[in-house]
Amino acid sequence: HSALTKYFFGVDANKKLTLNDFVVFMDGLKEDVFKMEFSKYHPEDGKITEEDFANLLLLHATLSQQAKAKFIRRIRKAYKGDESQGITFEQFMTFTHFLDHLDDVEILVSVYFAAGMKLNKASLRKVKHLMAAEKLNKLII
Repeated sequence: HSALTKYFFGVDANKKLTLNDFVVFMDGLKEDVFKMEFSKYHPEDGKITEEDFANLLLLHATLSQQAKAKFIRRIRKAYKGDESQGITFEQFMTFTHFLDHLDDVEILVSVYFAAGMKLNKASLRKVKHLMAAEKLNKLII
């Protein structure tokens, strides 16, 4: 038996795996992977730079290298010197939760547009709050 089989079903394979147990396992696994990715950027005082955060987001993006470089230049310009506050792991996890629910965000954004409302950072925070009852830090929007 594999280690996962033993973990999920016990040494004798008599244990039942519930949906809740599996969801808890997957959430913990995702958090552990995100912690490893976050720590690759050597956080100082528990924070990574905004540029590091952008690089984390761009890891799996399907943008051209030119588009990624342009994005990184914009981040460097916006968060140089005293403008930089850094991103905590908790802020990073809140944002990844937001990304996990992009389908819901898309529906709410469509409602905004259908109502003739403009979508800006403030309204995006409202969409996120409606969607998950969590507030995104304005720094990571």
